[in-house]
Amino acid sequence: VLHCNDLHGHVSRLHSHTDQPIFSDAIFSRMVWRLRQARHRFQADPNRAVLFLSAGDDLMGVSLGELLGDGPESYGIHAGYYLYSAAGLDAGVVGNHELDVGLPLLAHALKQDARCPVLSANLARCRQLSGVVYPAAILVVKGLRVGIVGLTTRGQVKQPNSSSLCMANPLEVAHNLIPALRPLCDVLIVLSHLGHSLAGSTATVLDGGDVELARSLPRGSIDLIVGGHTHHALNEGGLSVANIVNGVPIVQAGAQGRFLGEVDMTVGRRVTVTNARLTLVADLPLDEDFERQEVQPLLEQVRPLFTQSLGRVANHPDLST
Repeated sequence: VLHCNDLHGHVSRLHSHTDQPIFSDAIFSRMVWRLRQARHRFQADPNRAVLFLSAGDDLMGVSLGELLGDGPESYGIHAGYYLYSAAGLDAGVVGNHELDVGLPLLAHALKQDARCPVLSANLARCRQLSGVVYPAAILVVKGLRVGIVGLTTRGQVKQPNSSSLCMANPLEVAHNLIPALRPLCDVLIVLSHLGHSLAGSTATVLDGGDVELARSLPRGSIDLIVGGHTHHALNEGGLSVANIVNGVPIVQAGAQGRFLGEVDMTVGRRVTVTNARLTLVADLPLDEDFERQEVQPLLEQVRPLFTQSLGRVANHPDLST
């Protein structure tokens, strides 16, 4: 399992000199190199497979968000979902910042650019997301049934007053859904944008984080939690005993594309996580084809928007450099 979280659209580092944005230090294309290398290596092996998962907050916070437009009528492209789909992401989860754009625009972006399941079990009652956000998915991967449950935090959620957003307690939803899904799966993963734990201070965690979820479930209910939201870099030096809670390994890969997470799972009579680690993305080779064919055209689209924004800031009397 390769995993990322909280890229917030940082598919490339962005620097500016005078009035021109310069995109450098490719990030996502380096992740894609590792993904393609692993899939090529195991393509003909009937006993090995690769999954690629994103634990949410896939776009907001950088200039690429301007390509969304203000609504479906002015929509351009969701750079995160588009690039993830082009790379072959297997599943993602709705992060709290995915909701910043409002439900109609999020639903439109998912329909337009997401070519993999995007999950959130505790958003399932939102009428506007019906048919585009799913509680869970079961992927059949080389004969194995891999179940993935998505959960979204109720913390730091920004919505207009007119929104029909309806979010249930994610831990309560997990306790209802997981027992029903477990008998249908050989492997069961929670793809979580809840945050690491209630004890953390890097982001607001409500109801409970991954630690509280793992503690609250019967032992053996799930095999792995792939987390996000609180930007923790867990298991940087290999799987830590401190990150195995009630028998459930918890992983998270920092933020803004600094790390790519990797988890090794062995499936026999039972599922065992044999290792987890973080790879510095800057140390990975660049997939030059993906960078040239997919990433650079998007960056060129946002360049004039960036220049306009920089000009507005430079001319604003109340803002300093």
